Amino acid sequence: MNTVRPLAVAATLLALAACGDRPAQQDRSAAERAAAASAASAADASFDKEMGGGAAKPAAEKPVAAKPTVKPAAAKPAAAAAPTKGRPDWVDQVPVAEGKSYAVGGAPKGRRDTARVNARKELASQLRVHIQATTTVNEGEITRIGSGGERVSRAWSNYRSEARASVDRDLDFTTIIAEAEEGKECWALAELDRSAWAAKLRQELETIDARLRGEHERLAAAGGGLRPAAIALRAVGPLAARRESLVNDLMLADPQGTLPVCPIDIVALLQACAKGLGSVTIRLEGAPDAVFAARTQEAMAKQGLAVNERAGSVVVRLALRETQRLLPGQNWTRINVAGSATVVDPNTGNIAGSLQIDESAADPDAGQAKAKMLDKASAAIAKAIDERLIDLLAGGGDIGNGPAVAAPQPAAPAPAPVAPPPAVVQVTPPAPAPGAAAAPAPGVLDQHFIYSDEVFVLDDAFKPGESWSYAKLAKVRQAPSVQTKGQGQFFLIHAGKDVWTEFAYTSRVATPADLTLGQTVIVFEDNSRDSIYYPPIDQKSARTNTWFICRITDVTDLFKQQVMAGGRYQVHTSNIRVAVPLK
Repeated sequence: MNTVRPLAVAATLLALAACGDRPAQQDRSAAERAAAASAASAADASFDKEMGGGAAKPAAEKPVAAKPTVKPAAAKPAAAAAPTKGRPDWVDQVPVAEGKSYAVGGAPKGRRDTARVNARKELASQLRVHIQATTTVNEGEITRIGSGGERVSRAWSNYRSEARASVDRDLDFTTIIAEAEEGKECWALAELDRSAWAAKLRQELETIDARLRGEHERLAAAGGGLRPAAIALRAVGPLAARRESLVNDLMLADPQGTLPVCPIDIVALLQACAKGLGSVTIRLEGAPDAVFAARTQEAMAKQGLAVNERAGSVVVRLALRETQRLLPGQNWTRINVAGSATVVDPNTGNIAGSLQIDESAADPDAGQAKAKMLDKASAAIAKAIDERLIDLLAGGGDIGNGPAVAAPQPAAPAPAPVAPPPAVVQVTPPAPAPGAAAAPAPGVLDQHFIYSDEVFVLDDAFKPGESWSYAKLAKVRQAPSVQTKGQGQFFLIHAGKDVWTEFAYTSRVATPADLTLGQTVIVFEDNSRDSIYYPPIDQKSARTNTWFICRITDVTDLFKQQVMAGGRYQVHTSNIRVAVPLK
């Protein structure tokens, strides 16, 4: 990966002017001041909990850094239980200090929490301005390889987007150091300790580089073929995207520091994956009729999937049932096709994965209804295969007839600098918090588009008398432990924020043996047809729309592949995940 630092990082923060001491409040008794301090501390603790911040680190752990430049007679404003009265100079002239960044947030008087949020947001937005244009992989070079390259480019963009969202909210070393109010306004001053932030970034980079080296060794032993290409992209892609975001942030946190070199050549890996996946051809089997097969092949071609009826490197085997009925009182015909599309290796017969198909259309003319249904079903099959091809190939047996794909090679060492960089203070990375969970290995994506290392979290306990409750998809930041009083820290994928909670569930796709009365399950909500809940149709909807937790309450319709859950909701058996409390 190219780790060449941008020529310059723009400076956006101004010099700090003097800030006067807080006016004495002689007219308040000691008891009143103590009560006010206690109430303010409680409010501060509540706000810090909402922002996901932990307790302040001991002073011994903080890196030594110079204080902000101020006027000789003034001291740096300190965090206080109550805001300073009057408009301090730092509202209009933001401080400047070695290894620190500052920002001011404002709000109406009495809204201290809003001012603090706005200060943190302003600080983050200032930092983000500098990394808007810092990218290390040219997706255009990948895309130009062909249809397989487009898939790799799209996957890489998704990995980078998720990694960027994760880093954007990782400013753990931002604190509010001063507050003030005057008239109808109040303000908060946020400070980011860039030295401590840089130490944290370097520590995480070391962890990611160790995992990348491990993946390199594993893939080197896997040999050639399309499956190793897909496995490499799925295993290395998220790690490399996260690494790229961390390096971009390290440029801001430590502009004069040396950037660590990536242990593998990411560009070469992506290009190799694109070439391998671009050679995939598909043979379609089991279409209800020739018209359906032709429509499906045409839809696949539009998605950039090559079809070869004689020598396809991947077989898509359809098992579909078509039904037709006349809608009562409307004189319309409804035609439905339901079943599955299974991806198979033609050389070994190994199954890479399967997709559920359920599409219908209605029209006064039966022929038009049939045509509409064919268009919808064939487009759904082609889109699902295209979006999940990488995961399907990575999950099944090796797919033949493709070029060998070399494992990612170690990147060439960076050239020695012409002149040594300016001296910087070396910071010892902070030790991990007690009970912190190790970074999980990449999970496996199942047929509901949920990774095996992901969980669902609830706002509150799901009690025996409840019918249902919303469940939110999340990544595990820190597993529950005795040290955290049974709570875990989780990153909500859709909301993009961290939460602490003890109400979390692991899950897996249900088997027929799991479909029993009283079983606690998780169901996808946003794919309902004819009052029946079906599973998500693609990865985006699964990961951005809503799920809910409930219990199976009736199994008398199992012969129709349906159960009743939550007391009144009909759910297709393909849309059920068994929920197990995370402990």
